[in-house]
Amino acid sequence: MELGVIVEGGCIRFNPFILRRSEFLAAADTFVYFDLNGDQQSLSLSVGQLGFTYCQVPVIYSLAEHTTIKVNFTDGTSRVIASNLIDADLSMQIFDKQSAVTCIEVALTPGLE
Repeated sequence: MELGVIVEGGCIRFNPFILRRSEFLAAADTFVYFDLNGDQQSLSLSVGQLGFTYCQVPVIYSLAEHTTIKVNFTDGTSRVIASNLIDADLSMQIFDKQSAVTCIEVALTPGLE
């Protein structure tokens, strides 16, 4: 499975061009992962989602009409990005595993086979 996480100029870009609709969940499930502290965590995933980690940060792909990224922070705030690219400063926080980001939600436009 090609998840399409690319680093360009220090920025994280989500471009899962090989990912197929059949790789998204057909039924709700639980995504289990280990956080930056090594503690086991879990997230509930819905039909049409897919979960994985990148630099130990959970990433949730969902199918949507418009491509957006929602970055959730440990202080309870979030930032919505109207593209498939996370800027270099925020990407560096993820690469450095600074624990500032708790989850990245990526809404992908249809077009996947």
